[in-house]
Amino acid sequence: MPTVGDMLKAIGKLPMDAPKPIKWLGGKPEECEACHGTLGSIFYDCFVRQMGAWAIVCHACFRSHKCKLGTGAGQKYNSKTLEKVAG
Repeated sequence: MPTVGDMLKAIGKLPMDAPKPIKWLGGKPEECEACHGTLGSIFYDCFVRQMGAWAIVCHACFRSHKCKLGTGAGQKYNSKTLEKVAG
């Protein structure tokens, strides 16, 4: 007789399945909207208070503009995979 785990596995709903990564939905960002430099291996989509708007920024600008991560503040993405890393 099949176990509950066997039945869940058969329909692809095992509780220990890892969640799918959250990905950047737009085109791949090429440059920082604050300094116009290259983004490097990560980029941030965050609110930049000095600009008064959300922007795609490099790590240096994220730090210098004192941006933050989290809901309503910003997210961090891997530039190669476009997967969300934090925030």
